[in-house]
Amino acid sequence: MQQFRTHRARVVTRRDAAALIAAAFIAAALAISSPLAARAQQSGSQSPHAQLPESIAPAARSIIELLADSLRADGIPDSPLYSKAAEGVLKQASDERIVRAVRSLAGELRAAHTALGTGADPAELVAGASALHAGLTARELRRMHARQPRDAAGSLAVPLTVLADLITRGVPADAATASVDALLDRHVADREFLQLRVGIERDISAGDAPGSAAQEWTRRILADPELTGRRDVPRDSPRRRIP
Repeated sequence: MQQFRTHRARVVTRRDAAALIAAAFIAAALAISSPLAARAQQSGSQSPHAQLPESIAPAARSIIELLADSLRADGIPDSPLYSKAAEGVLKQASDERIVRAVRSLAGELRAAHTALGTGADPAELVAGASALHAGLTARELRRMHARQPRDAAGSLAVPLTVLADLITRGVPADAATASVDALLDRHVADREFLQLRVGIERDISAGDAPGSAAQEWTRRILADPELTGRRDVPRDSPRRRIP
């Protein structure tokens, strides 16, 4: 069994992690606008690329556009709402369900904006909304934001995307948060977070308990002598125990 676990550990390579980067940013990319779209949002007008499918009835369309207007007025990207509506149409959902999903996403984006602050970029806001939707509390999101250095390497987009995915895959929210926190404490590069995700996913598929898989892969990554993005952490930096 130990030999099998060792083999499994070796197959999670840096190539695996790199291949997951695009997937980790799929949701976040929905909120990233072109310079022209950004100028349109700043002026209060609808983003040029943001259009609702024609199949959505006028009543539902009005509700969605009002929600988008409200987000834009507060400086929050509205593109994810239009993407959510288009996704609902592709899934042949009713207008009622589409409006409900869009309204929920608007609330999560607003909550993420409150927790992450006005300095958060669109990718962080979408990732934060995804984490809230998965079960992370707004209080936890604020705490993670407060502890993360706000520099060029301090974006929470990938860590939050991975956190949301882990919770969705069955890792208890407290265990998933503790694992991501442990990597944040070490200021690791994004690829370590992606390696955490793929390693846990593979162990869960092999029959391991989600919480145990999270604990094992967190320890394994932090013990890697080739850990990237390592920085010194202040002695008084708060650390969370990995369950």
